[in-house]
Amino acid sequence: MIPPTNYKVYFEGNDNLNKLVQEDGKINPKNGITLKEATSWFTTIWEQSNSEFFEDYKKKKGHDWIDEDLKALLIFLTKKKNPTGRQNISGYLKLRKMKDLHTATNEKPFEEEIIEALAQGKIIIIDLSQGDPEIQKLYSERICSKIFNHSMGNFTRNKPNNFVQFYFEEAHNLFPKKEDKDMSDIYNRIAKEGAKLNLGLIYATQEVSSISSNILKNTQNWFIAHLNNEDEIKEIKKYYDFKDFTENLILFNATSDKGFIRMKTYSNSFVVPVHIDRFLADEIDLEELR
Repeated sequence: MIPPTNYKVYFEGNDNLNKLVQEDGKINPKNGITLKEATSWFTTIWEQSNSEFFEDYKKKKGHDWIDEDLKALLIFLTKKKNPTGRQNISGYLKLRKMKDLHTATNEKPFEEEIIEALAQGKIIIIDLSQGDPEIQKLYSERICSKIFNHSMGNFTRNKPNNFVQFYFEEAHNLFPKKEDKDMSDIYNRIAKEGAKLNLGLIYATQEVSSISSNILKNTQNWFIAHLNNEDEIKEIKKYYDFKDFTENLILFNATSDKGFIRMKTYSNSFVVPVHIDRFLADEIDLEELR
């Protein structure tokens, strides 16, 4: 991964250690150094960890300058368990498979950029359709958690939250499974607590039976088109009066039933059969919308 232009890291060094790294001591982490220089700095520190400076430090302070945590990180960086030995472990190479998850094009974490864009009322589209399933779940949960925690922070500090509407395609690939009762799962939390934070959740799925029951119980508006599986029909029967329509839900005619749904909304006490017109942007009267 290529770091952003002019990127530097800062940390508290030591004049004696700086001279161990480079005789003139010009590589001074306190003033900011490049990642390459930082790698060189820490590698040299580990390789010279048996030198006089470290022995004197231990005698004076009663403990090593390199504590156990730093030692573990230096071994990971240099791939050397023995400071004076050869590289004999994989170390940081274990992170190579994560390389494609990073980019040098952004100056800040993408979740923070999403939060800022949402605060401006922008629409954010995130396409994870071509990614590895594990990566899809990782990114989706990370983004949702960031937005949820940001909104919860505002809520507890009595600050206003703008309205954010989540929309998930193929939700069964992301949401917790039916038997998952973990209420700390981010999707369960959005479904249960999102309303008070001005967070809405819309999801599309062909596999209702695989979705967490906690999410289904907190779903207020239902739009059911066609289900071709008895398991899905059995699950739908549990909610409202959908059982009155299940026989027709499994019988689908591509010609006559296209756009035909059974709708249950929060404001309506009953399931209503509805035929929805195809959405065509060029037929929308923008003046009427204004």
